[in-house]
Amino acid sequence: MYRQFLTKNTMLLLVATFAALVLSGCNEDKIERSLGKQTAAAVEKEYVIETDPLLSEWVNNMGQTLVGHSARQHIPYSFKVIDNDMVNAFAAPYGHIYLVRGLLDFADSEDEVWFICGHEITHVVKRDSIKSVKKNILYSIGAALLGSKSETMGEVAGLGAGLLMLHYSRDDERDADDGGCQLSYTAGYDPRGAISFFERLQAKYERSRPSQLEHLLLTHPPTATRIARQLGRAELDPENSETTLRIARGYQRRFQHGTAIKMLQGAAEAHPDQVNSHLAIADSYAALGLLPQATDAYQTALKLDHGNTYALRQAGAMPDHPMKMPTLGPVHQKKATTLLANVADLQGPIALMNAQSNQFANTLAQKMAAAAETSRNSSSTILSISETNPDLSDFQQNVFMGATSAVAEANNSVYAMEALDTRVSAVSGDCEKLKGRLEKTLRQCAAGHGYGNDVEVAKRSWIALRRSTEEFGKAMDNTPGTLAAIGKAQKAAADALLYMQLMAKHPGDAMYTQLLRQAAKQTREHTKAANAAVTKSKTITSQAEARALLARVNIAALGLRPEMREVFDGMVSHYTLSRPEQVTALRNAGFGHGDAAFALCASKSTQSAPETYAENLPTYSLINNITKQGVKLGGATVLMRYLANAMEKEVEFAE
Repeated sequence: MYRQFLTKNTMLLLVATFAALVLSGCNEDKIERSLGKQTAAAVEKEYVIETDPLLSEWVNNMGQTLVGHSARQHIPYSFKVIDNDMVNAFAAPYGHIYLVRGLLDFADSEDEVWFICGHEITHVVKRDSIKSVKKNILYSIGAALLGSKSETMGEVAGLGAGLLMLHYSRDDERDADDGGCQLSYTAGYDPRGAISFFERLQAKYERSRPSQLEHLLLTHPPTATRIARQLGRAELDPENSETTLRIARGYQRRFQHGTAIKMLQGAAEAHPDQVNSHLAIADSYAALGLLPQATDAYQTALKLDHGNTYALRQAGAMPDHPMKMPTLGPVHQKKATTLLANVADLQGPIALMNAQSNQFANTLAQKMAAAAETSRNSSSTILSISETNPDLSDFQQNVFMGATSAVAEANNSVYAMEALDTRVSAVSGDCEKLKGRLEKTLRQCAAGHGYGNDVEVAKRSWIALRRSTEEFGKAMDNTPGTLAAIGKAQKAAADALLYMQLMAKHPGDAMYTQLLRQAAKQTREHTKAANAAVTKSKTITSQAEARALLARVNIAALGLRPEMREVFDGMVSHYTLSRPEQVTALRNAGFGHGDAAFALCASKSTQSAPETYAENLPTYSLINNITKQGVKLGGATVLMRYLANAMEKEVEFAE
């Protein structure tokens, strides 16, 4: 989807492989399979592959579902996540598809990711990867290039970074956008995810031009053009009752009934005679416990179709009254009143975090400006070198590839700091709203309305928020040393880029080759120090973000009527690849929805029953118990962020 170049020099082994296969009479599938295997080896040598069981299973399930609706199903597909903060995705030949962690973090919803994955699958279906390779091969084939045929691509340093920047024609990209929308729609997801992704991408890039987006935008059609093209699709017409109904039913399967109702109401107003739209609206109202609205919608459907057996059956099966909200006794009321005062004291830590967040953003803007500029320009610099087709010796090609790898590694630390800034800013903005919702819930509990464990769930959420603000503060305290190390690495990377250009321009002058080798070595040395500092900050940040997400999911469900809580059981099960009754059982054992979600995520890693994480649950955040088991939280936070976003949208509708 979003990659930029494969230089003549990075093509060395691809050419050898391709030429050998052509000479042996292999068909195109066999050629593509061999190139795909080699490409995957190179990418997976260069980058760390995410091993979180839940995220890996979720991504693979998504990919294989989309493949099942595609026009090319006879080849094997693999779907993996690269653990890197770059916003990018990549389809290698023969079904090897990679989503970069930075892209999953940038996405706001699973619908956006389903579109992106569908986009990548379309590249494979249309053989865009092999077409791009062959275009380079056609002008590059020569006897001298066959000299490296004994090597494998996975052994060439820097080739993975180059492959991840492979770019396609604008026509190919537009076709892939079309395919991504069509596949996500056919699979029951919302193709409007493409629009929301593009709009935020455009806004973010125009606002601050973070270098982690540079790979994604360098050689692609203007985002405004892509948005306009997709908005013209029938699947995105809000008044098209057929397509709207299909998308809304997809939201219902994911327990997002409020979103489904909002979509369906527009279509029903445009086409009031469509019985199925009214039936779907009624189903969602009934699931939310809004019985009068459900009854009205079923009656509207029956007026249009008097003998509709589905409407008659569903209307007849509805309860006479909604489920009753339990009442709390004096003990819980007193606890809620006491906790209200503690929650009010969050104002100080929240204000401090807001101040730290603003200072952190300003520090990055000032102290990392040069490093970010080098990182942003690195891809276009290497691309411009490749376009000159420099006549480099085998030794110079290896030096060039090694330098490419060193620059890519240096860029990773810049991407990580930009991602940290985004996370800090997001949590800082959420904390005040979460505090307000906690106080609202506790006032209800103090008045005697709520479930018996609501106060304890609120307490754990308060503890999680407080600790989250403290840990984000620690991560930001490491900033000065981290930025100094990043600055040194990027200064060396800038030198390497300069000597790349000079070596390409003057291949006969050995001095530039030697200078490039030295600059690449210095880049690696400084990057090692930068990565150590960044890793420390990322570890703290990951735990802090997990605490904040646990609190968000817990708090979203507090104070809601029983039917909504059952709907949220379904939502948690959807994002944790579990069953609604598992979530309900955990809640009955004292878990909040956030507690249950993270316990289910952790159980995927440890194969332990999620109930085992309930030790000391009334006193400590569940995150402590999970991390003691050695569970890494990075993969879980991706899906928990999508869950929290979806739940909060449903709460907005319910209120």
